[in-house]
Amino acid sequence: PTKKKIFLHSLVLRQDEEDGSCVFLDKKTNLCTIYGARPSQCKSWPMWYPLMTDRKELNEAKEKCPGFLSKDGFIKTSEILESLETELKTEYNFMKKMRKNNNELEKCYRFLRNIKFNITKSV
Repeated sequence: PTKKKIFLHSLVLRQDEEDGSCVFLDKKTNLCTIYGARPSQCKSWPMWYPLMTDRKELNEAKEKCPGFLSKDGFIKTSEILESLETELKTEYNFMKKMRKNNNELEKCYRFLRNIKFNITKSV
């Protein structure tokens, strides 16, 4: 590991400006309004690397998501490890693609060329 920090543009789901919840969350029912067509980012929830490796991230996630760590069932360790491995491979491939395209998202994903963005800075 190096101490050098690299910042890349990335795509994230927009959040509600008031409470930070997903814009697709129906606040009356606490259900996802696009569940059947939700993005990969949501399908892999809650098995994201930061949530599985950082207690602070885990606690913040529990506060934001009503269904997180519910009593409906547990996820097998093998499923968590498989999901984390898939996530790391996906991120690795994304980084390779970004490096190859001078860190320009529009070059990596041509469909972005005609989309207007709200650019926000996050650290």
